Amino acid sequence: MRNVIALLLFIAALFNLTIFLPGEEAWPLQPFAVHATSWLGFGLADAPGGTLARVLAVVAALLLLAAALSLVAILVPARLFRPLALAGALGTLALFLLFLNPNSLLPIVLSLIILYAILSRTWTIGSLSEDDH
Repeated sequence: MRNVIALLLFIAALFNLTIFLPGEEAWPLQPFAVHATSWLGFGLADAPGGTLARVLAVVAALLLLAAALSLVAILVPARLFRPLALAGALGTLALFLLFLNPNSLLPIVLSLIILYAILSRTWTIGSLSEDDH
């Protein structure tokens, strides 16, 4: 189960990084389009809004990747799993709510699943370890 959750966190992190490769048109696996505009009125190409969106994407992706690594006990202490996953999911949720469109649904749902599991204490290192035996 740990590997499945780590993969889920990795996929959530990848959604954040799609901001760096926007397509001509958005689609569910590529939620950002070149002409994407936030509901605050700035686009991906605009400064400083677009730059801040990219920084948020990188930070959220790094947090989720670190959470995945902590879950499989590689480089990151296991005790950091929950705070990293929580912060990464909140960052992802903020990013995709900022650029809300119908193609943002998948990363938003993924973030909500992670948040629910972390906040309801369903996902802990101990509980996920028990599932592996």
